[in-house]
Amino acid sequence: MTAVVISDCEPLDLAFIAQLRRAIPNITIIRTFYPAPDEGTKTPRESFFARLARWRSRRLSSPESRGVLKKIPPISLAADVLNSEQGEALIKNLSPDILIACRTTVLKESVFGSVPLALNIHFGLAPRYRGNNTLFWALYRGDTEGVAVTVHQLSRGIDQGNIYGIAHPRIRPWDSEVALANQLSSSAVRIVAKLAKELRERKCLPSGRPQKEKGRLYRGKERTVARELEYLLYRRWLFWSRRYQKESIVLYF
Repeated sequence: MTAVVISDCEPLDLAFIAQLRRAIPNITIIRTFYPAPDEGTKTPRESFFARLARWRSRRLSSPESRGVLKKIPPISLAADVLNSEQGEALIKNLSPDILIACRTTVLKESVFGSVPLALNIHFGLAPRYRGNNTLFWALYRGDTEGVAVTVHQLSRGIDQGNIYGIAHPRIRPWDSEVALANQLSSSAVRIVAKLAKELRERKCLPSGRPQKEKGRLYRGKERTVARELEYLLYRRWLFWSRRYQKESIVLYF
């Protein structure tokens, strides 16, 4: 069983990849990057709190996840190149059994269409929370059910393919967004491992559960400093008593 993981390789992504190696040792990593925009082009500025969350992710990451790129040197590709004929040829040449997208650019169907099982690891409850920063928005709204990871089939849309599994973490009032994401990485690996076993033993693809609702698509620019402060100073404590939840995994295959 071979797998290709396409990811931006941020700290939380590496935590998932490091744990995935235990279930599927034969992994190739494609690390996506985004070329600098043309001069004069305005790009959304990342908030201070988003940068802080990334720093905390690095500090809280395990030695295993920090060293995963040394053990598996990645293939670095610009996002637009990955979605070109060059990217399609690379995936066909690697010929993996499973392709896994984990917090990366939206992939064209021609890139993953030749792979038997193409998955997306979405840190959020799809379709209720689609897009970026979905764990934050569930916490911001006091929606404990929305704090989840969804493993679903890759499709043309954003976080819209058939769902194979949804996992919820154990939630305690003091748990941070980063701590919950680390828990969900482990759960996502367990779902992928079960899917790999299903593919290996039955030689057929599970159908999964269709996403019938449209849900809400969140953009990165919506996570402003004002929203971060509102959550940290007010909403986090307002929903304190509702932030207890047991760990669970639901499979749809």
